[in-house]
Amino acid sequence: MDVNIVNRNHNLGLILGIIFAYVYNKIPDKNAIIKGEIFGAILWLIFSVVVGLYNAMIFGLTYYMVSVALGIIPLIVFGYLLGVLYNKWNISTQPVTDTEFYKNE
Repeated sequence: MDVNIVNRNHNLGLILGIIFAYVYNKIPDKNAIIKGEIFGAILWLIFSVVVGLYNAMIFGLTYYMVSVALGIIPLIVFGYLLGVLYNKWNISTQPVTDTEFYKNE
């Protein structure tokens, strides 16, 4: 596998994570996982449906329809993981109370 491809995909994931953190409070819902799923669906619309139209002109309509149908799976998984990890590592602005601190002991 080409190292440049891996580095580009890694950088794209980092950039998309930063964008998600920026738009997190603008996405309607209180659950971080649902927000991640919405973000993943928006990415699917942008990358698979809109940008994928270029592939339809080159490779044909069958390839486009299959890539759109299969393209939603990784982006929904990406959105789910983004929501889970963002929820796990979200920094609270409120101080931690004693009951919250000793809850797991």
